[in-house]
Amino acid sequence: MRVKSCDVVAAILVALVTVSVKNFARADTWDGGNNTGGGWSTNANWLDNTEPTINDPAIFPTPIPFGDSTISCSATEFAASLTFNDSYSIGANFLQLGTAPSQWPQAKLRPSTLF
Repeated sequence: MRVKSCDVVAAILVALVTVSVKNFARADTWDGGNNTGGGWSTNANWLDNTEPTINDPAIFPTPIPFGDSTISCSATEFAASLTFNDSYSIGANFLQLGTAPSQWPQAKLRPSTLF
């Protein structure tokens, strides 16, 4: 049986899209929850309506939703990593990334990715 090159390309594309969708679905993306304020713990502020856990990357998009670039954190917040695609300010009591704790009192962050 002879395999056509277009069948191979189609199979590769399906595999890549499946992997990409799984990785994207795992991340929590900030959407500002219809302008509900900048509370990290407000579930509505995240695209999937759940705040990030220690295993979830947190993504802050551009443009900034509703122009509100200040994110406030309550007691202890978690994320596997942070990706900022615009300029945001985070006021944190305690923000733990991955398994190593990070203390950030009123950190000003520029577009970058932190691991």
